[in-house]
Amino acid sequence: MPQTYYLGGRTPLVTWTACLLWALATVLAAWVGWWGSTASAWWIAAAGVTAALFSVTGAGLWWRLEWARRASMACLLAAGAGSAALVWLLAGQALWALLAALPVAAALAWLARRLAADAVREQFVA
Repeated sequence: MPQTYYLGGRTPLVTWTACLLWALATVLAAWVGWWGSTASAWWIAAAGVTAALFSVTGAGLWWRLEWARRASMACLLAAGAGSAALVWLLAGQALWALLAALPVAAALAWLARRLAADAVREQFVA
């Protein structure tokens, strides 16, 4: 007899997180298009691969796939750390810029932690 899995109700948290990952992928793709001719090649390649990873992870999260939940937690933590580091570097290592970027990094870390909750985990297909 086939085994039936019960999927819990879909929460808006997961849906909005998928949309956030798509938005981050769009911003990175726009950055690649804007700075593609002037920046170094490895920055452009890294941003392009990251944009593709965010886009695929967002789609998997939208479909409630378990691998995408785990990958999205890593993507959100990397985006938080990357945003703080990017603001720090672009602002000339000013302390005020780092303090302005820390709430964004903290919000993304909180979101990644919420994706690890039991109530969210039961929505996903293994």
